[in-house]
Amino acid sequence: MRGTGVRASRRPAQSGRLLLAVLVLISVLVWLAVDRLEVSHRHRAVYPFVHQDLLPLVLVSLLLAVTATGLLSFTSSLGFWTGWLGELRDPLTLFQAPAAGAAGGSDHVHAYVIYLDGIHTREETHPRLITQFLQMLVRKMGPGVELITNVEPYVVMADGLNASRISGWMWRRLFFFSEYHDSSPVRWLCSFLVQSYNLLRVAISSDRRYGIIYNYEIALAIATQLEKAGFRPGGMARIILLGYSGGGQIAIGVSDYLARICGQSILIITLAGVFSGSQSLRSVDRLVCLQGSADVLSGRVNQLLFPGRSSLLAHSCWNRALRSGKVERLEIARMGHCGRRGPFGDFSEQLTSRIAVRILTWAGAA
Repeated sequence: MRGTGVRASRRPAQSGRLLLAVLVLISVLVWLAVDRLEVSHRHRAVYPFVHQDLLPLVLVSLLLAVTATGLLSFTSSLGFWTGWLGELRDPLTLFQAPAAGAAGGSDHVHAYVIYLDGIHTREETHPRLITQFLQMLVRKMGPGVELITNVEPYVVMADGLNASRISGWMWRRLFFFSEYHDSSPVRWLCSFLVQSYNLLRVAISSDRRYGIIYNYEIALAIATQLEKAGFRPGGMARIILLGYSGGGQIAIGVSDYLARICGQSILIITLAGVFSGSQSLRSVDRLVCLQGSADVLSGRVNQLLFPGRSSLLAHSCWNRALRSGKVERLEIARMGHCGRRGPFGDFSEQLTSRIAVRILTWAGAA
């Protein structure tokens, strides 16, 4: 399951570079539209998004930007699979070196927990509430559990989106301006484009046709981080995926491939998980779903988007997993999907305690 090689794929590689160049051009158009909106706002004292002359320009620019982002999201996975954008790592080369001396070596680690963020994640830098949540979780789990947080669940490129030679200029500015630009319309627009890219990745992961490629590539990325952390197949340490929001879909999507690469079954915990339920859970020992009673997105909206989660389709992968007893659903009263009322706000103390106890029980360290 390796790429076909860059040397034999020059023409497809040029097509991939052309798509990235088009995305950069569209981003410039969006930037100019936002810049004109700001000028209109300063000189006419009219809220920019309701100015009649500029509204069509903004809407068309957003439509083009989201379309190009979707194409990039789809073709980047195919690009690595076919060798256009570089070679995928051969899974047979993983875990060859001895674990001695590696950080978090398997001698004293009972479990490796891989955190997969929601669609709002911006590379490896998590928002403040999530960072505090993960730090609290580490303290409660103790030294016998290794937490891995540097997996980018929506990026196939090993060095991240902003390290790409052609599109790096655009992504670096999108990440930066989405948090630090002085203009709120610019911050909103940049954040919107990043979230659109990540949301489309979740949709690809849930797809039974194209998700196979994408999920395998992300499973390789997770296995690479496990190797660096000191995991070696055949030991007693368990692999646990902790996915928030769309990260729940990524966790379920990669589970079968990750289990084959690492030689053991996977344990999964989802926080306000949004997932299709179309993937088989045959390589998952246990799946624990923590969901808030006030969380509409991972509840009713999720079932509307993915009919396989509905009880009406009794033979869907999700409903078969429910009947098998490997899925456990826990409802948290009054918890929402995000913000202060979400998992990382007022409920962080309760959730970290529940998750830590479950992980330590699975690891046999409780």
